[in-house]
Formats: sequence, C-alpha cells, structure tokens
Amino acid sequence: MKRYRILVSFLLLFLLSGLVYQTRADMGPKPTSTVQIIGMDEEYYFDLLYEISDYEFKVLNDDELLQQIEYDYYKDDFPDLLNGYRDSDGFASYTLYEGIPHSIKETEANTFLCGYFSPPSIFKVVIITESGKMFVSEIVNKTAFNASFTYDLSTVAVSDDQDLYLNAGAISEVAPFSIVNFILMLAILVIVTLVVELLILYAFGYRDKKVYIKVGIVNLITQIILQLLILYGFVYVWNVFGAFAFLVLGEIGVFITEIIAYRIILKERSKGRAFVYALVANLATFILGLISLGYLASIVS
Repeated sequence: MKRYRILVSFLLLFLLSGLVYQTRADMGPKPTSTVQIIGMDEEYYFDLLYEISDYEFKVLNDDELLQQIEYDYYKDDFPDLLNGYRDSDGFASYTLYEGIPHSIKETEANTFLCGYFSPPSIFKVVIITESGKMFVSEIVNKTAFNASFTYDLSTVAVSDDQDLYLNAGAISEVAPFSIVNFILMLAILVIVTLVVELLILYAFGYRDKKVYIKVGIVNLITQIILQLLILYGFVYVWNVFGAFAFLVLGEIGVFITEIIAYRIILKERSKGRAFVYALVANLATFILGLISLGYLASIVS
C-alpha cells in the first residue's frame, strides 16, 4: 500500500496548493446589475426604483440629497422628480432611499453598473430626460449574481402632452453565459476527469475491461451533475464562492455515491482498495474542479 500512500500525499499537496490559490482571489465578490439603455437620444438621468416601506420614505432636504449622490451617483446632480416620488407599487429611488452602501456608475455610454454592496433583486428602471419626461420599466426580477439587462425605449411613442410613461419599453435580462461554450467546457472536463480516474484505476491494479466501462458510466453521470451544480452556484448564488461551495458539497455527494458504487463494481480487488481508489480519484477530480473555476469565470461574462 506504500505507493497508494505516496499517491494520496501527492494529490493532497496539489489540493492544498489549489486552496491557497483560491484564497488569493477577491474574498468578497459583490452582486451587480448592469443595465444598457437603448433608443434614448435625449440626455437623461438613470436610476433604479425599489420597494420601500412607509417609514423609509420622505422628501430629502438639500443636505440629505447631496449626501446620497455625492459619492454614489454617476452625476453631480439629481432629478427633482425622484425626490419624494413613490409609485403605486411602493417603489422609490434606489439612489436616494437605500441606506446600505450602494452606487450607480456609468461604465460606458448608456450602460450603468449598479452595485457596490447589493443592488435590489426586484426593481424597476427609471429614466428622467432633461425635458422632464419620466419612463419607468415594468418590475424586474433579477436572477443571476452578476446580471445584465437591456432596456429598450426605441418603440415608445412620445407625445408633447405626456410626461409620465409607466411600464414603458421592453426590459430583459441577458443570458448570463454562452450555453455552447459551457457545453464545450463540460465535455472537456468530463473527458479529462474520465481519463484521470481510469488511469488511477489502472494504477490500483484493476484490469477487467468491464470494470472500466462501469466506472466510466458512473463517472460520466456524477461529473455532469457536479458541473451543473457548480455552474448554478457561480451564476445564481455567489460567484466563485458559490461555485466553490457547490464544488465541495458536490464532491462529498459524489464521493459517497462512488464509494457505494465502487464497492459493488470493483470486485477484482478488496473493498478496502475500492475505498482508497474512490478517495484518491475524488481528490484528483476535486483538484480538476478547482482549476475549472477559472475557465468557468471566463465563459460567464
């Protein structure tokens, strides 16, 4: 069993190096909402509306207004129409009434990044033009951790005698990742993982060809499920931290599943050797999972 202990020690060293690498990343990724405005030719102010309670709502004086926009708003001034505005759904200005740290920045022309701490998951987009017209989107339910939206106002018919446009235009959340790129990455990861696990199986002295087919099928199923969980954690839960959490939890589930399966499948050697094989193989796939997080981040953009 000496060579197996050496192999486990070798994998543990790689595992520790992977964990150290992860801790070098930003320890607190923040959720964001990016909104691109389409079809608005006139100069305008951008903001979000979110649901607030009665006791949070009031008209701000000049000092309070300056305090809210001085560092956290992308312009030096703010439209008076939103100071004291609250619609029939109870939605009011995110810039003026959000108490926790927040910000709205214009990252490029007609594109706004809302975040710093946590933008609302349920909100409306509001546009105030320099001529005093207000355009309010329908209610948006944010799904992705770092979400992107387009708000198209090009089809709105504007008239001189109307200043308020409710549920105007079309707002939609942009797909957070390319399904083609993810399928490609998933296929590569599954193939690499399958090759690694079968090579380790060979190193443990298993030679029955039928065993390789059975182990391959088990690995194929567990790895597809695991990668889907990692994607879900990255996109919808908490960025790289969500992906890492689902990787750890998923690997525990995979390890338990494979321990049970391999003790049944791997009859060529002892059950103890089947257990050690499952442990070593899952350490290897966990390291591969850590490495894959960087590639996952590159396709979810």
